[in-house]
Amino acid sequence: MSLNRRLYAWLLGSDIKGNTIVPESELSNSYEDQASYFFEKYSKDLLVEGLAEILHQKFSDANVEERHHAYLKPFRVLVSLLDKPEIGPRVVGNLFLEVIRAFYSYCRDAIGSELKLSYTQSGNSLISSIKENRNASEIVKTVNLLITSLSTDFLWDYMTRCFEDCFRPAKRSYTVGKSISPPPTVSELCTLLVFLLDVIPLELYSEVQTQYLPQVLGCLVQPLAEEMEVLSLPELTHALKTCFKVLSKVQMPPSYLDMEPASGSTSTVV
Repeated sequence: MSLNRRLYAWLLGSDIKGNTIVPESELSNSYEDQASYFFEKYSKDLLVEGLAEILHQKFSDANVEERHHAYLKPFRVLVSLLDKPEIGPRVVGNLFLEVIRAFYSYCRDAIGSELKLSYTQSGNSLISSIKENRNASEIVKTVNLLITSLSTDFLWDYMTRCFEDCFRPAKRSYTVGKSISPPPTVSELCTLLVFLLDVIPLELYSEVQTQYLPQVLGCLVQPLAEEMEVLSLPELTHALKTCFKVLSKVQMPPSYLDMEPASGSTSTVV
């Protein structure tokens, strides 16, 4: 049995022969139900906390190469976990903000002062800095592999829910892990979103720019209009600049572009 299969078996409460070792429960006797029950009750929180610890690690005493390999490790682990539908998606859903935070932090560490976010349509300077830095390029490539392993709408739906929770904390849906780290601020989410818009290849899926980004923009604009008084001037400015950035990435669906404007009636009344 491979190491991955042994890990999956351990997390799902089965032995190396595939026999379940789940304590008695009120669930059915099917393996899937028992494995899901075991993972949810015994494994999930520990796995999420362990991965969060890895993402939060500091490597001040390590050299550049050691630090780089350590940065790649949690992303690669998550890609492997996504091979197991009973495990990966449920872990990523609880941990994804920490993944994005780590992604931004690791790239900033690799690039240094050259990581400058652009709030205009073009993010060419950031992309150029990443391409010229081997370590940053590999981090971006690995995270892109992780993101493309998820559903097309996952990233943008997740960011939308993060903004909703941030603007309306009383209605928080607990998108972010409850005890993993402090909840994000509006400014932090804006920074992360602008960063993602420039480093994630949006053109891979047409619906990202024609459907999902308009939804993100709507999620930003409506709360800004309703909750403007509770934001500080720097937060409001940052959020508005982020709205312009998102808008610059939105594209009209091809069906709209192909439509000809209705011509005015040229008939005359006799």
